[in-house]
Amino acid sequence: MGTEYWNGAEAAHRRVMMKAAGYSDEDIRRKPHIGVPNSFMEGSPGTAHLRRICDAVKEGIWAAGGVPVEFGIPATCGNVANGSDEMKYEQVGRDIVAMSVEFVSRVHHFDGLAMIASCDLIIAGCYMAAMRLDIPSMVVTGGSMTAGQHCGKTVVEADLDAARFTGADEKELFELEESVCPSYGACPSMGTANTMQMLGEVMNLVLLGTATTPASDNAKIRLARSAGKYIVEMVRTNRKPSELITKEVLLNAIMFDMAVAGSTNAVLHLLAYAYELGIKLTYEDFDKYAEEIKCINAVIPSGPYTVVDFHYAGGVMNVMKQLEGKLFTDAPSIYGTTWGEMLSKIEAKENKVIHSLENPVSTLPGLKIMRGNI
Repeated sequence: MGTEYWNGAEAAHRRVMMKAAGYSDEDIRRKPHIGVPNSFMEGSPGTAHLRRICDAVKEGIWAAGGVPVEFGIPATCGNVANGSDEMKYEQVGRDIVAMSVEFVSRVHHFDGLAMIASCDLIIAGCYMAAMRLDIPSMVVTGGSMTAGQHCGKTVVEADLDAARFTGADEKELFELEESVCPSYGACPSMGTANTMQMLGEVMNLVLLGTATTPASDNAKIRLARSAGKYIVEMVRTNRKPSELITKEVLLNAIMFDMAVAGSTNAVLHLLAYAYELGIKLTYEDFDKYAEEIKCINAVIPSGPYTVVDFHYAGGVMNVMKQLEGKLFTDAPSIYGTTWGEMLSKIEAKENKVIHSLENPVSTLPGLKIMRGNI
């Protein structure tokens, strides 16, 4: 831990700023300082609930003997920008988020990070920041929203777009607007937000079994408090991203993305993460696993189910268990064990949402690299 930065006569000007902000001398001098970047923003269901989740994370940090220091990071909603010129900010926004976390964390010499994020470029930027800073880090996800109900049918945000593009009148669109997003959380299909939340578990940046816990499930608060406790443990054992995210871990992430038919943005993000870590990863790695692994996830748009259904069908860990024979099981897990050891405790549960490799949802891969001149 970097307690020396806060001790000695030369650190008096640092300590007085922390004291003026309400921290005690013992907290400042003796305890690990944990940065808590929070992407709370009131203008989106994916971020408007993160204040309570962040409070729970900080409670866990205090309980484990750490000192939480919350700060805000940029947050936008991709659906607000969709169809407008402002969509051009989506990918660069990831790097802005990463730089925001990096800037504050380096100035304040945090010993570890517990980041709060749910959506698209924001959660992708948090992962990138963890890799750049290479201090013990985790992300606590905001989870997925529940599906809506309209005229006896289950509906999600994508159904509003479908109705809009097929000529629905204003009355029908209004009724759908009132129905399709009934709770906080990321839109419950396999878009970028949920893809990146899930990949956080595979990349050892999110506590296993927690990424897809729905925003509406009170377990999300309990798990956030547990995550706050665990980041203090990670700091004390100095468990860093460079040790937890190996090439084998990234290859496991590619296999997982193929199996769940994740967002195409995951390709861009995984290649960027490899670059940050000094790992060689190419499009050929994606091609290789596209040939081997077909889609086994029946979540919209690959099937009729939502990410909430996916969570209660076993979530990320059930998919990883279905892939066990393909994975690099000697790769490290967030708990300091191997993925093989973690998966030995999991029972495979093939069901209507998560299929087995022998009985895929589709004989096509979940993702394919396209080449040529369009």
